[in-house]
Amino acid sequence: MAVHDYDGVFEVGRYAPKDFRQRRRDGRRGYVWNLDGVAPRLYRLNDLAGRESVLVAEGEKDVDRLWALDLPATCNAGGAGQWRAAHSEQLKAAGVRRVVVIPDADEAGHSHGQAVARACAGAGMRVRVAALPEGVRDVSAYLDAGSGRDELVRLVKAAEPYEPAAELPAGVVRLSDAAIDGTAAAGPPAVARLLAHVGRVTLLHAREKAGKSTLIGAAVAAVTRGRSFLGMPTVAGDVLWVGEEAVGDVKARLSQWEADLERVYFTRRPSPDPEHDSSLRRLVDRLRPGVGHPRHLVALPEGAPGQGHGGAGRAGAADRRRR
Repeated sequence: MAVHDYDGVFEVGRYAPKDFRQRRRDGRRGYVWNLDGVAPRLYRLNDLAGRESVLVAEGEKDVDRLWALDLPATCNAGGAGQWRAAHSEQLKAAGVRRVVVIPDADEAGHSHGQAVARACAGAGMRVRVAALPEGVRDVSAYLDAGSGRDELVRLVKAAEPYEPAAELPAGVVRLSDAAIDGTAAAGPPAVARLLAHVGRVTLLHAREKAGKSTLIGAAVAAVTRGRSFLGMPTVAGDVLWVGEEAVGDVKARLSQWEADLERVYFTRRPSPDPEHDSSLRRLVDRLRPGVGHPRHLVALPEGAPGQGHGGAGRAGAADRRRR
């Protein structure tokens, strides 16, 4: 395995013929084989300090061969498609003013080269894009074919200035130009994870007697007691049950699950009625329940799956904040 060291921050291992693994030290003379939580970093970034002109290739092997010819070069980890805004900023911070991109001669390489050129130009650097001779796939293949430093210098000098594509319409963003936020997007607060979240509605759809009511009953009981549901914590709160069943049947079912019945409110749901819906909304506003269970409240079109078979149930978590 060939190991490419990113200035001690992490390493990229190359296995024959062309397989890559990324790792970082675990502090105990071992390695963790991922880069979770590690910020993007250019290859041989420390060597770029004070270099005004730099070549950008696609892989570490090509970069090392360019340095062996005394041609300052760098690349990002992970190959094509992995250039980030942070890489361009690192070049700029190192004092780089001019960049020549040497993309691999395939579709992925071309797209990657254009993305690198756009990002570097956007960061205020002068950018040119070189073209390898026809039939040559990358820098290493070019050198393996007998070309040397002089030929590479001529190729670089012949590189065309990068010209950005026509301006995109307002509101349109090219994904290759977008920054990726490595942090997970925060979802709405969960009342009962996987089933009820604040401000959201969950639709359960299954054939009759599949266990929809059992699942919701267990969740409702858990919420009224603030105990775990499916092994995950819940937020204790009141529950509004809107159903077609008799109130006694609902009470008996929830009693089996040891629900706190003082925290459960029940109302029957008649045929669709705007006046009833309005009064139901006022009731929700007054109670602010943690979970609402409108049994059979989902309106399905004529002939839709589950219509007339108790096929749909809906659990929603009410937002306790005034909206």
